[in-house]
Amino acid sequence: MPRIFIHYGLLLAVAFAPFLYWGCGKNEYTAKDLVTRGQKYMLQDKYNEAINCFRKAAELGDAEGQCVFGTVYYTGVGLPKDYTEAVRWFCKSAEQGNSSGYVSLGIAYSEGHGVPLDLIEAFKWVNLAMINGDKNALKFRDDIKLRMTSEQITEGGKRIAEFVAKKKEQK
Repeated sequence: MPRIFIHYGLLLAVAFAPFLYWGCGKNEYTAKDLVTRGQKYMLQDKYNEAINCFRKAAELGDAEGQCVFGTVYYTGVGLPKDYTEAVRWFCKSAEQGNSSGYVSLGIAYSEGHGVPLDLIEAFKWVNLAMINGDKNALKFRDDIKLRMTSEQITEGGKRIAEFVAKKKEQK
């Protein structure tokens, strides 16, 4: 049970950490500005305003906005928990190569939230985040790896290699 709370806490830390720069001086905001604005609202407990910003950023196709919006559904902060909807947004984020999307999918697979419990898929996603340079993914990978057999770890490595090869072909 404590592992789940740690995951939620880290998801919230990744999703709602305030950025150092703010202010565009325009009436129209870019998707990145919307995410930043939403994070500031979230820190002020202005959930409706935050969710509106995150939703707009996600709908504009911003990978970080999609992940943050998914995190709102995953954690139930400001909206009712909906793991299926969270995973849908995490997938959109991950499709764009977003490390936070990869980690979030890995957590969902490791806990069976919104997707079937699948430690091999969880291992794949968090390792892809590590390949992208996400240092926080190591904590999740180690936790997942402790729950896996050596055969599952080998299969996870194969899935990672297949994913990376497929991405290279698409370029």
